Amino acid sequence: MGHVLKLQGQLPRARASYERAAALDPKLPIARQEAVAISAPAALDYPETGGGTAPRMVFDCSDLMQYFDDNRLPTGVQRAQINIVAGALADKARARLCRSVFYCAESDAWHAIGGRDFLALIEAVGNLATCDGADWRSLRKRLGGSTRANQFVFVKGDVLISLGACWWLEDHLLLIRTLRRKKRVTFISLIYDCIPLVAPEHCAPHLVDQFRGWIGGMLRNSDGFLACSQSTAQDLRTVARTMKLPAPEVYVVPLDGDLRASNGAETPGASPPSIEEVLERADMAFAASGKPPYVLCVSTLESRKNHLLLFQVWNLMIARRGVRATPYLQCVGKPGYSFDAALTYVKSRPLLESKIRFLETIDDSSLAALYANAAFTVYPSFYEGWGLPITESFCFGKAVASSNVSSLPEAGADLAQYFDPYNLREACAAIEKLAFTADYRKAIEARIQQTFKPREWPAIASQALDAAQAIKNNSYGTTRDDFAGDPKVEWKTLYTMRARQAGDDITACRGGEMRLGDGWRRCEDWGVWTRSRRAILALRFPDEARGEIALYIQLKAPPGGQINARITACSTGEACEIELGDSEPRFERLVFKKPLGDRLVQEFALESSQLTDVGAFTDNRDRRLVGCGVLQIVLSPDSELAGRVAMMEAMSFARPRPVAVD
Repeated sequence: MGHVLKLQGQLPRARASYERAAALDPKLPIARQEAVAISAPAALDYPETGGGTAPRMVFDCSDLMQYFDDNRLPTGVQRAQINIVAGALADKARARLCRSVFYCAESDAWHAIGGRDFLALIEAVGNLATCDGADWRSLRKRLGGSTRANQFVFVKGDVLISLGACWWLEDHLLLIRTLRRKKRVTFISLIYDCIPLVAPEHCAPHLVDQFRGWIGGMLRNSDGFLACSQSTAQDLRTVARTMKLPAPEVYVVPLDGDLRASNGAETPGASPPSIEEVLERADMAFAASGKPPYVLCVSTLESRKNHLLLFQVWNLMIARRGVRATPYLQCVGKPGYSFDAALTYVKSRPLLESKIRFLETIDDSSLAALYANAAFTVYPSFYEGWGLPITESFCFGKAVASSNVSSLPEAGADLAQYFDPYNLREACAAIEKLAFTADYRKAIEARIQQTFKPREWPAIASQALDAAQAIKNNSYGTTRDDFAGDPKVEWKTLYTMRARQAGDDITACRGGEMRLGDGWRRCEDWGVWTRSRRAILALRFPDEARGEIALYIQLKAPPGGQINARITACSTGEACEIELGDSEPRFERLVFKKPLGDRLVQEFALESSQLTDVGAFTDNRDRRLVGCGVLQIVLSPDSELAGRVAMMEAMSFARPRPVAVD
């Protein structure tokens, strides 16, 4: 009946039917999701149009939708992203101009997910009791599908806001660069942290290299930034200065939102788990007086979160107070990078192990129950971008013992109890005082309840959107022809087109950023294929570039034979023809003699005479159509004889990684 009434446009009656269905059958998740979607503001039904006086604010949810392909329960970044988008959709005036989109590699297109569908999807995220794995996958496919009907077309004046962490998405930078150049879209990115560069010892080496390349591309291609804390904003400015890039425009949007709504909401027809059920799942031994006291730590299990310090504190408490008097330490989070040392420390001490508990997969209601019944929480992290567990603890009126580094004093303000994360004695004193001095802990809880006022997420979303509008107003990226995001090349430097590898120099290995438009495949270990008959390279010449330019480009033919290639300087129409055989890659030297004029940003069109189906040479394991391949690019003033000789020698004896030629 709900579906029938919905199709008839009788939304209030449809909602009543859906809610009745959910009450009759708690295992029918779609009923709850549909009821939530119908409750969304009517503004979410407005058509996908642009060109009005106010720009559309488009939330890039590509990383979120891809995350949901393999994961369900969100971590800190996804929770913040979800709450900001939902907060924007809750404002009827804002919702008219807000869109949620994602890029799908399979369809090679941007797709919109309707506001009502977005709210229905996130409503199902944490409700494990009423929406099992199969139901979730079906819902994710239905509401977040990539079809021709929901393809999204950007228009001039749109503002694209990335609220996630897109550094791990393939060719995301190419998509952004193309939108800015071809559609004059303003691009803004929310930066949660710069941890891989500020604290690389706590990150996998490949992640550090990947993040370095991504943040460099963001600094060159974003019109402005949002940062979740003053600490993160300062880190971003420091990174830009280290990379010798202009200081970015950064607006700080603190994530001090009310997190109870996202993980404490009750689902009609479903009974939330009791704290007894949650603690039994954690295998805590109940005392005769009732549920055992425990301290809560919510964070990924990795070295940066500094669990080892907590385990050392608990080991000392057991030695001083005894096992019975020492509270449990309940750790909630998924395993992450380099946690072996901390886990070995626990496993080698039976008494300590008896007081440490781990929970990995936990739904929102269970987490809310853990917060509400904890004695207090601890957060000993070495480095953070904000510190959502601190805010979340305050939302439940709980005292927090936190380290005093990076952004954590911003999140904890004067309500958290701080310690040096490198000082065991200091951490032990702060935690023991909260654990064994009830009056002290209750006084802190009373002060939290009196003074802590978390912001509603619509207010945080409004602040983010106001900052985005200010960045658009100040941005030169949508009006200038010469985009600052185009990579500036240095004379006689080899730029590779391959995917970034460990140890690559961030200045020299930027060939992939020269790609523009949809004519390219993703960069691989050797270089990159073109995907269409015509692909564009766009780059910023050195300031002194005038007169004849020699372009050295290393090309290779696709499998299966010869191919003709043509490279054209788009500003002058000057072109060069190249024949490529089925052999090793080779450098071609192309001289463009016409003056460049005042335009330092130049585009070159690389055209292939045909496309090749790679499947014919891979037993159909790879069915891509490709044109010619590009490996490396070098620019040089053609008038310098010595430079030409040096270039020839460098290309003849080139090492696998980029080299600068003097």
